[in-house]
Amino acid sequence: GGEIGVDSEPGRGSRFWFTLPFAESLGQSAPPPPPSAPAARSLAVLLAEDNPVNRTVAERILGAAGHRVTAVADGDAAVAAVRDGHFDIVLMDVHMPGMDGFEATRHIRALPGPCARIPIFALTANVLAGDEERCVQAGMDGYLPKPFRPSDLLALLAHHARTDTAAPV
Repeated sequence: GGEIGVDSEPGRGSRFWFTLPFAESLGQSAPPPPPSAPAARSLAVLLAEDNPVNRTVAERILGAAGHRVTAVADGDAAVAAVRDGHFDIVLMDVHMPGMDGFEATRHIRALPGPCARIPIFALTANVLAGDEERCVQAGMDGYLPKPFRPSDLLALLAHHARTDTAAPV
């Protein structure tokens, strides 16, 4: 629904521009989740995302759908949270400062007990050939490219909630 363009004049320079339609109120919360992707149950979600805007957007989408979200900003904190907490699923950004999502996943998979088997899904802007395979090779269970549609994120969690019959990790 937006536009993108460029105005260029030789010897003077170029102006790149875009417009995006936003809600009138900046304080407006995220829209409710679409009715087509309800979760079978509320999940305890660990969100590992270093970008504050991306983190807030995902937290609002997940929270509006009834999920309980704990957010961390780097891989070290993600590993510690899985080791010390009780989560049903991890949404892992791939590129974070310090320990990235690949290394954090390998550390989680090396933890003792059921923590090592927690489902981990990559949330990443890496969409080139081979990126999904790299996530799987690191031990992730799946891959959702960014920017993602809220309905795709909620469908991923709804599918996990319906197919996961085990108790939370």
